[in-house]
Amino acid sequence: MRRAPGPPMSLPEFRRRVAVSRSGVDPEMAAGEAWATALSLSNGVTDDLQGVFLMMAKAAIGGETCPSDARIARAYGTHSARRARRLLGYFEEQGLIVVHTDFTGKRIVAFPDLQAETAPGSADAPDSDFLKSAAE
Repeated sequence: MRRAPGPPMSLPEFRRRVAVSRSGVDPEMAAGEAWATALSLSNGVTDDLQGVFLMMAKAAIGGETCPSDARIARAYGTHSARRARRLLGYFEEQGLIVVHTDFTGKRIVAFPDLQAETAPGSADAPDSDFLKSAAE
């Protein structure tokens, strides 16, 4: 194996890059101003929460449906839906997001600093990404 030139990457920088990669952002969205704002907002959360925050921000910027509790939990590395809801509560306490429901009871997560929000999504829905990868 060849050595990579230059100094090694710090652990916080490595975690940050993994969080960005796991968020699923595409190159077009990553080049936008909204994503740059999302990255700067994510600096205010701890390393272990950045992946969840960036996944939610990507969904809001892209107008995607709100991730379910199962999807949020998996992004955090757990299976606990209660822990996923607690994470959303924590982000809301920090003033990063606003969680509300539409008239049918589906969850919407708004990012005031990004002026974006997710499309309504069921909090109780299964993690569709996990089901797809398990089937393949």
